[in-house]
Amino acid sequence: MLKKLGVELVELEKWYCCGVMPGLADDALMPHVSSVRNLLQAQKMKDEVGTNKLVAICSMCYNVLKLVSARIVSDEEKISRINNFLEEEYRGEIEVLHLLDVLRDYVGLDKLKESVESPLNKLKVACYYGCALVRPKEVAVDDPEDPSIMEEVVRALGGEPVDYPYKTECCGAFHVIDEEAVAAAKKDQIKGYAKKMGAKVMVTVCPLCHFNLSFKAREEEIPVVYLTELACYALGLKDVLEDGVKKVVEGVVGKR
Repeated sequence: MLKKLGVELVELEKWYCCGVMPGLADDALMPHVSSVRNLLQAQKMKDEVGTNKLVAICSMCYNVLKLVSARIVSDEEKISRINNFLEEEYRGEIEVLHLLDVLRDYVGLDKLKESVESPLNKLKVACYYGCALVRPKEVAVDDPEDPSIMEEVVRALGGEPVDYPYKTECCGAFHVIDEEAVAAAKKDQIKGYAKKMGAKVMVTVCPLCHFNLSFKAREEEIPVVYLTELACYALGLKDVLEDGVKKVVEGVVGKR
């Protein structure tokens, strides 16, 4: 999708798990090490690649990398202690972005709109942000209380975003592992209200949100796809979609 829009993504060499959860205690630095390893790798590659931007597509990875970066770069003691552990020097040179930042601030919504080949024909779409994109405020890609960047992307693709109150509600996160009923209740609440407001499909950019919202889905529930999958359809890149996703998207666009 980004290649068509003039952006080349270069995979980070020797990348590590982001750590999933940053340390919440002020002196808990060990949970930050995995994220700093990735930031350090990006720092090593920045001259070769020609940018200091590290782009995360997963919302949780974005949240953790951005949060860790923000909390250690401004604290000389913390970054020094982590560097001593790594025996390498991360100098705080990397800016962490989410895919949505790239679409809005580097591609531009006008160019996105101009690149559309198969408009969504006013397809009613519920945009689901979940937690990690907008909380805490220091990492939010948009207004934490009422984000709109995904809706702007949907409009550029020819769709019609629907407004509903649960777009930043937690999907249940990892409770799907040990408390399925909790995740199921959250799913029913979120998807049920989106459908009530007229949505024919729900889009997200978070793998965990996608899993939870699709978990044991019933036939009457609205389908969930990644925003990038909907974008690929609209940009004429249908051949890159998996057959099941293509069938879902073509089905909802046809019904609209």
